[in-house]
Amino acid sequence: MQQLSNAEAFMDPDNPSHAIFTPALLSGELEGKFVVNAACGEEHSVVVAQERRDGKPVKELVYACGNNLKGQLGINRSSHLQDFTLVEDLSEMYDGLDEHQRPLHITHLSCGKRHCLAALDFGAFFFWGDNESGQLGNRKRSFVESPFPKRKFELNHNVENVVCGLNSSAVIVEALPPRPKKKKYQKRVLTLDDIRSMSEDRIKQENEAKLAAAKRKAADDEEKEKEEIAALQRRVPMQERFRKKWHQLTFGHSERETWNDASKRREALKQITEEKNKEKEDKGEK
Repeated sequence: MQQLSNAEAFMDPDNPSHAIFTPALLSGELEGKFVVNAACGEEHSVVVAQERRDGKPVKELVYACGNNLKGQLGINRSSHLQDFTLVEDLSEMYDGLDEHQRPLHITHLSCGKRHCLAALDFGAFFFWGDNESGQLGNRKRSFVESPFPKRKFELNHNVENVVCGLNSSAVIVEALPPRPKKKKYQKRVLTLDDIRSMSEDRIKQENEAKLAAAKRKAADDEEKEKEEIAALQRRVPMQERFRKKWHQLTFGHSERETWNDASKRREALKQITEEKNKEKEDKGEK
C-alpha cells in the first residue's frame, strides 16, 4: 500500500518493489529537509520535517503516504498516496502573538492502526483518522480526514505526550495552577462631609472622564472584534479547500473564477440579452 513511499520502485513493471528489507534513503519531497519525527500505522506513515536557516527552523512541515481509507493521512480526502505528500492543515503553523514568527513545533507524534495524534509545544494536540471504536475521543464514530484540534484540555491542562494503541488513544497532561480570580474593585465610600464639599464642576468633570473612558473602551472592543472577523474571513473553510482540491484532481487545473454573486450573474444575463436584441434589430433594419 506504499506506506514506505519510493513510488518509482513500487511501480517498476519489470521488478516492482513491494517490500524493502534494508534501510533505504528517501528523497523527493524530503530532500534538503531535517526529519525530526516519524510514526507509522498499519499501512501508512507520517513524517515531521523542518526547513532550517542558520541552524534555526523557519518552517515545520508534515508529510504522509500510504493507505488513506479512513483519512489517516490527514489530507482532506480518502485517496491513497504512493509518495510523501504535504499535510497542509498541520504544516507551517505559527504563533500569531510571537513577534519573531517562530514556527510551532510538534513535540510528539503517534499513529495507531488507522488514526494519528500530534502534540504541539504550546500545550494542545490534534487528532485525525479512523474513529470506529471512538479512539479520537470526540464522542463520535465517524472518521476525520483532516487534523482537528482537541479542546478538552485547553483551559486547565498542558498536553505533554500522546500515545496511540491499535484502536485506542491516551493523552498525558500537566495540570496548570488555578487561574487567579479577577480582583473586585473596591467600592468608593462617600461621607456626608465629602458630599457637601464636592462642587457641581467637580462632579461634571468626573462624569465626563468616566464617559470618555467608556467610549474609548467601546471603540477598542469594536476594533478588536473587526480584526477577529477579518481573521476568520481570511481563513478558507474546509469545504472550500476540499472543493478546490477535488476540482484540481478531476480536471487537472485550478478552478476558474465563477459567477458566485447573484448581482454579477444578473448583469451578465442582462448584457447578453441586450446584445441579442441589438442583433435582431440590426437584422430587421436590413
